[in-house]
Amino acid sequence: MSGFVGLVAEHGAPVDRDLLDLMTEALAFRGPDGRQWWADGSVGLGHTLLRTTDESAIERQPATLDGETWITADARIDRREDLARELGLTREVLASPDCFLILHAYARWGEQCVEHLIGDFAFAIWDAGARKLFAARDHFGVKPCYYSRVRGGLVVSNTLNCLRLHPGVSSTLSEVAVADFLLFGFNQDLATTTFADIQRVPPAHLLTWTTTGVTVRRYWSVPGDEQIRYGRVRDYVEHFGVLFEQGVRDRVRSSRASVFLSGGLDSTSVAATVRRLSPSTSLRALTVVYESLIPDDEGQYAALAARHSGIPIELLAADAYGLFEHPEVYATPEPVADELRWLNVHQYRTVGSYAPTALTGQGGDPLFYLAPILRRQALSAIPVAQAAVVLAAYMADQRRIPRFHLRGTLRHLAGFERPCPPPFPAYLDQALVERNSLERRWASFHEAGPLRHPRRSDAVRVITRPFWPWYFESVDAAWTGTPVEEWHPFFSLPLVRYMMAVPELPYCVDKYLLRAYASRLLPREIWRRPKSPLRADPVAERMRNMIGPGTKGWALSHPYLLEFVDMKALAALATEGNEVNYARSRLFSLDLWLNSTFKGECQCPRKTSLHGPSTEPQFCGSMVTRRN
Repeated sequence: MSGFVGLVAEHGAPVDRDLLDLMTEALAFRGPDGRQWWADGSVGLGHTLLRTTDESAIERQPATLDGETWITADARIDRREDLARELGLTREVLASPDCFLILHAYARWGEQCVEHLIGDFAFAIWDAGARKLFAARDHFGVKPCYYSRVRGGLVVSNTLNCLRLHPGVSSTLSEVAVADFLLFGFNQDLATTTFADIQRVPPAHLLTWTTTGVTVRRYWSVPGDEQIRYGRVRDYVEHFGVLFEQGVRDRVRSSRASVFLSGGLDSTSVAATVRRLSPSTSLRALTVVYESLIPDDEGQYAALAARHSGIPIELLAADAYGLFEHPEVYATPEPVADELRWLNVHQYRTVGSYAPTALTGQGGDPLFYLAPILRRQALSAIPVAQAAVVLAAYMADQRRIPRFHLRGTLRHLAGFERPCPPPFPAYLDQALVERNSLERRWASFHEAGPLRHPRRSDAVRVITRPFWPWYFESVDAAWTGTPVEEWHPFFSLPLVRYMMAVPELPYCVDKYLLRAYASRLLPREIWRRPKSPLRADPVAERMRNMIGPGTKGWALSHPYLLEFVDMKALAALATEGNEVNYARSRLFSLDLWLNSTFKGECQCPRKTSLHGPSTEPQFCGSMVTRRN
């Protein structure tokens, strides 16, 4: 969660040190434990430090090994001993901060160093000898990384609003990105942002800047040629346990941490593993519960798991939190479709008051994802004898037949259920739709797409979809306002590789491998509990009180919305129904964001500015008020 920024000036001109100092200072909210910058000629690097590991107690960035190659980073490198051994380094180096391991890897392998790194990272390296700035983002996009080309130079940072301080970066918005937000709730293009002048380094990509220009290329894809076949069922479970524990151990490198705990299998397994592997780590849990708004028993199961593992737990009652409370929390780097944002911000403030790190169970569902329609490739990969043994043991223990989605498969084969996209929203401006081929974009979003893995293509599709990088960025300090770093053991690269190599059936059915592992750590009521989503949607329940017969909904105030929405068509829509209500809430979220983002600025975006300079009068938004 540390902050970093890198500047390279054009044509060898000296870097603007005042600007570098200003941009570094703007990162102070991310890193309260240290702030410094370094500049030499046409390049400058800035850094603010958040200490999240024991090694970071001695960390100082920007850092260098030889005075020629400098790094500024937000990184946690896993499998440190394996990397040090591969580099031929002494064990003493393991006491060094992670940024030095990255520098050693770069000194050995150059840009190919990312192929040897495991962990969550975003960094920028200045190589003076090669006159090159090199940046990279981790495999799943847990750490954000943005860049902008400015007058032949480059500015890069893990904080979008930091880049907006550069005078060469305009506030012009990307029309397609805003349309994506209204359609889907977040931008579907992993290489762009809401601002036309600011791009993302996508997950598993690296960026190289030289005097000849900028190149961005992929360095990793989910492997599809690996297969793991064991002779005994327990070998699959043991191997899973080793990798899962390593993923947890890599993320617990300090004396205290928090955990977002639900009553499900994923987060409780993480918490119990932390307690077993690191009993000296002071761990506290936070669970969001509903006491009256909707039926909810998550708190009971979470408390049971916490008591069993000896973890103090705090239950945060969410019933009193209303929709769109505290409009100031919508002043995020990009629009956010989060009706209960104040509740989410409060969660991070709560865990942040105890520790700068919080573990989650995010990633368990996509890792074990089983296609609703069983594919021929999955069926052909089943080791029949093992499958029979595993399924017999499963049914004897769970006393139920695992969910194979067989009924859906038969209905699909019989032609009763053919997937088709829902109707395209009718309230978007028609000229906008035609100009950007939004109907085709809508259809593409709802299509399965080509198979990308010989056995687990559906799981790969789920774990690599744009939702996850968006989610990781939405819980970043730049969005929550609290320097808390989320760590996700299920997104451990070795664990993902393993799960893509084992037979989908039967080991992913009802998360068999995780249940078998968790049976050693958790109460029977937890590890035998079936997948249990909330029995009602708390947002939808609140919406019924705000949008419906006799209510006026939410008032919209920013004129820029007229460039995207046909208000007459919107008004003609039915006032009830979750899909319509969520569409209206995205509009209101965008309205809040526009008003907060451009408040006090002399220019606000218009459609004309998306295609070039405009001579029309500009306008600025004012704070919105909600009509009841």
